[in-house]
Amino acid sequence: MNSWKDRIAEGGVCDFATNYNFYCKWLLSKTASCIYLKNLPDTIDEFYTKSELIMNGFVCVTDFSKNLYSLTGAPGGQPDEYYKPTIYTIANPILGSKVVTDGENGVIIYNTPLDAYMPGGLFGLISQTATMLADNVISINCCQINTRVTAVFTADSEGQAVAGEMVLRDMYRGKPFKVMRSDLIEKINVNPIAAAGTSQSITELIELNNYIIANYFQSIGVKSNNIRKKEHLINREVDAQNDYLQISLFEILTAWQKGFDKVNEMYGTDIRVELNPALLDIIEGDEDDDSADTNDNMDTADNNNPDSTENIPDELQQDGAQVIDNINDNGDTDDDSSNVDSVTDEIETQTEEVENIVDMINDTKGDDTDADETEQDRERDDME
Repeated sequence: MNSWKDRIAEGGVCDFATNYNFYCKWLLSKTASCIYLKNLPDTIDEFYTKSELIMNGFVCVTDFSKNLYSLTGAPGGQPDEYYKPTIYTIANPILGSKVVTDGENGVIIYNTPLDAYMPGGLFGLISQTATMLADNVISINCCQINTRVTAVFTADSEGQAVAGEMVLRDMYRGKPFKVMRSDLIEKINVNPIAAAGTSQSITELIELNNYIIANYFQSIGVKSNNIRKKEHLINREVDAQNDYLQISLFEILTAWQKGFDKVNEMYGTDIRVELNPALLDIIEGDEDDDSADTNDNMDTADNNNPDSTENIPDELQQDGAQVIDNINDNGDTDDDSSNVDSVTDEIETQTEEVENIVDMINDTKGDDTDADETEQDRERDDME
């Protein structure tokens, strides 16, 4: 393998193949880090297993010399009643060759249930995303280069061109002035060529880059905000999106765990599939935020309640509270026939008092409103 110094010369930011290879590896690494495999035997490589599941859609777990390995194979043999292959041929240069029958001398694990019928994993999605990112990075680099060239100078002779270049060099070196012959200045023409919206184009390309990445991770079930539409989302759209993402994660995790459960049953292992704890924290954090938002909305509703007692005088609040307490106390009185009439009369009397207090409160609010209107009328008259 060439050293990193040799590989630097193979391609730069404008080389599509270099960018494509980088983004394919980057997306694979990020995707593999979303899921952990716990309690694997020492002979099973975790990243190789995950990468084969992600890129090919399946992996074969079988034993060689009493040790378990996860290897890739070629499907074939007689398909079952649902047209799924039942035999995988393994040809490993170190371990040797082996024909594995699913469920007998090995287990085939699929990335998703669909890969059992149409294998391929996420390679198509990763390749598509890497292609768009590679092209977009080249476009960003071209816009950056275009911002350097603001104008082109034309001259009638080589000497005039050299004189113009000297002026530009002195300007870039910080020299504040340059004396030139008037006839020379008249023969040098400046032609601006920079596009007016170059900076805006760079911003749009950067947003597009973020959108492509966000769209990929949302496609595989990892929440990633799309900044181009974030401010336009409503709560129902966000909730539906979160449900969709959780279903996608559940599908992948379930397929992996189902396959390793068969491995555990066949070989007596205890391999478990777990989601990256960082993703769990994000989901739990969203739920906490939703509850916090709900509480905030309730507080806001209370503050905006027109029936709030904030503006009611203290003495009226106290009188009303006392009357209500008396009513509650009388309501707890034993149901004795001898006291029914007296209790009824007292409740009616206190009810009238409550109504009178309510009328006083309304009158107080009306007086305040009238006073405000009168004051406004006076100010208007003074201005006139």
